Amino acid sequence: MTIQSFPSLVESYKKDLGLSKLIAPEYVSPDTAVFYKRKSTGDYERIVAPCGVQGLFTAMLKGWLMVAPDKVETPFETPASSALSESDSQVDAAVAKRELANALEQREMREEIKERPYGCPVSGCRKRFNKKSGMLRHKTVMHDSKDK
Repeated sequence: MTIQSFPSLVESYKKDLGLSKLIAPEYVSPDTAVFYKRKSTGDYERIVAPCGVQGLFTAMLKGWLMVAPDKVETPFETPASSALSESDSQVDAAVAKRELANALEQREMREEIKERPYGCPVSGCRKRFNKKSGMLRHKTVMHDSKDK
């Protein structure tokens, strides 16, 4: 998905590192992977970071390696994009604003749901409804059918 969404970033990343193809990072879980970040001493630090679309985008933007340095096909210099720049902080700020907007929207949705007058009477179920008929239909379909 990242490759399709940001082809120019992928090409720039491969060019900076002297790679002919992009190698996927080693996944630790479905949404995290191992990356290698260059330290100021020139060594690489192994880090585990999010690896969704945004995580891969950030890793490529910062010039993190997706495989251990000794496994890369050609030697390379530190890419210019690995240094933090003002654009990195702008991208991070934009992402943070988007995440905050999503969190506020979800909070508002939860408040609206809490205000609904009819709650499911089954212990442990937190569903709420605007009409009694909706609550009864939910109870019949979701809870009464499981008893049979």
